[in-house]
Amino acid sequence: MLDRTELNQIVSAAATAVLSNGRVSAVRIEPTADSEGRDALRVMLVLAPDSLASISGDKALDTIVAIQNRLLEAGEDRFPIIQFATEEELAESDSPDP
Repeated sequence: MLDRTELNQIVSAAATAVLSNGRVSAVRIEPTADSEGRDALRVMLVLAPDSLASISGDKALDTIVAIQNRLLEAGEDRFPIIQFATEEELAESDSPDP
């Protein structure tokens, strides 16, 4: 298993290679379990403001595949569960309900 620093570097590089520089403002990775209880990784790609309109479904899929392939090449056997969110969406989800 790779450590957090290695995971962040690999995921950031893969996402940047597909989406281009400046589209992903942050990467958040935490251990989790998949639907069958196996070790997995929750990978959140935080998108920079105004980048959402320029990311097509094909680009999102290409990004997911690139991340999965690079992690496998690096010897990471945990399955990455990859999500995309804008900074605004994360801020809204972190806000307490009224």
